[in-house]
Amino acid sequence: MSTVSGFWLTAYRRVRAFWLLRALYTLLAADLWLEMAEHGGRYGIGGFNVAHFALLDEWLPVPTASAYVGLVITSGFVSLSLALGPAPRWLRLLLAGTYTLTWMMSLHDSYQHHYLLSWLLVWCAALPDVPVRGARQDTLVRGWGLPMTCVTCAIVYGFTGIAKSELEWRSGEVLQALTHARPPGAAEPGKFDAARDLLVQLGLSEATVWQLFALSTIALQWTIALGYLAAPRRDQDAARWRVWVVTLGLLAAFSFHAVAEIFQVFEIGLFSYYMMVVALVLLGPSAPLTLAVRPVHWLSERLSAENDTGVPIGLTRFWGPALSVGMLAAIGHVIPLPGARVACWALALLWLIRAGISLRGGALAHGVTQQIALNAAACTFVMWLALTQTSVPFDYYRRTAGELQRMGRLEEALSTYRLAERYAPAGRSRAATIREIQRELSRDSQHRRQQ
Repeated sequence: MSTVSGFWLTAYRRVRAFWLLRALYTLLAADLWLEMAEHGGRYGIGGFNVAHFALLDEWLPVPTASAYVGLVITSGFVSLSLALGPAPRWLRLLLAGTYTLTWMMSLHDSYQHHYLLSWLLVWCAALPDVPVRGARQDTLVRGWGLPMTCVTCAIVYGFTGIAKSELEWRSGEVLQALTHARPPGAAEPGKFDAARDLLVQLGLSEATVWQLFALSTIALQWTIALGYLAAPRRDQDAARWRVWVVTLGLLAAFSFHAVAEIFQVFEIGLFSYYMMVVALVLLGPSAPLTLAVRPVHWLSERLSAENDTGVPIGLTRFWGPALSVGMLAAIGHVIPLPGARVACWALALLWLIRAGISLRGGALAHGVTQQIALNAAACTFVMWLALTQTSVPFDYYRRTAGELQRMGRLEEALSTYRLAERYAPAGRSRAATIREIQRELSRDSQHRRQQ
């Protein structure tokens, strides 16, 4: 086996695939439901759209709010179901496609890290589907999914380090702007001003301090990149130098993203959390990851215990999936977002097909069918919480009304603000905005009558 082919087929601990799938898919579901769904009102307003690629503008119709939100809801449900397991490869590929379509359909979504997540989802489809039970997590497996994930992350960090090597960044000028730096003693200091003032008191000039901050950022990102390049072979060849490089990469990743999140230097949604989770799974030691699987195994065994209630197994195999799928279809009528009903009915049909396939496996498939039913019920409950018991409905209609107001469509904006007011959390009422629009509409009406 050549060095190159050996790298792509390197052996790694099974537990890394287990946690990468579970953690990444869980975060993605939260991102889709809590961060992305509320922006759906922008889609379709004005009947104009520009996709990320011109070819999509020719193939796809202008995306609507219902289509976007429905796709986001569907992708979130599939993502959480994969996190809970089982995670068949075809469903992982389906998620990679639907998620990619959510951001690719329009430049309304311009977060660069969504490109990266699409690549990671493709590589996740190449990972082994490690069951929660019935497999030793400390055994070695081979495959190109995990090495490709590491290389992709290394490219991202390496490129961002190179991009920051320009003079504007190295001088600290860009970082000063990002952290809203203020002169010493200002009433509202910037995010890094306290650290800057401390270093200045130690004898460094202010210009040197900002250069130090900027160059440290570059060094951290290149250290992370080297850690990811060395990581794939760590479990197979734990040479001392490799362990040190990977460990330094882990520490650099956590320090960089923790600082970025604590001080809110970059407004990039959940990206920092994604990358800290990926770093922990791919760059961290395998022993704690294996230990963390034990409570998951225990819970899974309790939930999947054999049926001893006296109810015929065939009956439970049928009614379990039927009830969970029915609940999934019904919940779409409760979620106050466009596209929710169609998305939930489509998901119910998909899960009914999955359950039907498992029912053909005879009595031995009882555990699989039960797992599918529990999976659907758990995902439905979490989806209901995320999309009805949070500020997502309010933020969706608030943002949509703001778009309409900016376009001068005041009557539509007024009705949408009133809808948002139904879901307004404490302290976030838009009553003042509603009154302002009402006064403006009244003035416009009086002006038309006078004419």
